Amino acid sequence: MGRETGPTAEPLAMTSESPIPPVFVPKLTRPSDVAALLQTRGIRPNRVMGQNFLIDANILRILVEAAEIGPTDTVLEVGPGLGVLTAPLIQLSAGVVAIEKDAGLHAYLSDCFKDDAR
Repeated sequence: MGRETGPTAEPLAMTSESPIPPVFVPKLTRPSDVAALLQTRGIRPNRVMGQNFLIDANILRILVEAAEIGPTDTVLEVGPGLGVLTAPLIQLSAGVVAIEKDAGLHAYLSDCFKDDAR
């Protein structure tokens, strides 16, 4: 997956019992990281759209494990935001259909995942 420069990518920590392979996600673990990325892209969060951004790696791990996604599954992700959940979904599934209404976030996601055909 191609990633634009900005926040560094780090492996998502998984437990040794986890069947989920390590995935690389933008380091967006603090509100200031998210704010900086949004500012560099000229994106302003829209309260009307209810935009919230996942910044807790533990919650991300829990969501991914609870979804029990397999290699033959196709995933529909509504409102992928900055793609923090999208990255592991792509890695674990046959494909992801991500629907993003915000034009700025859509452009960011297109840049991030342009090298992944799924």
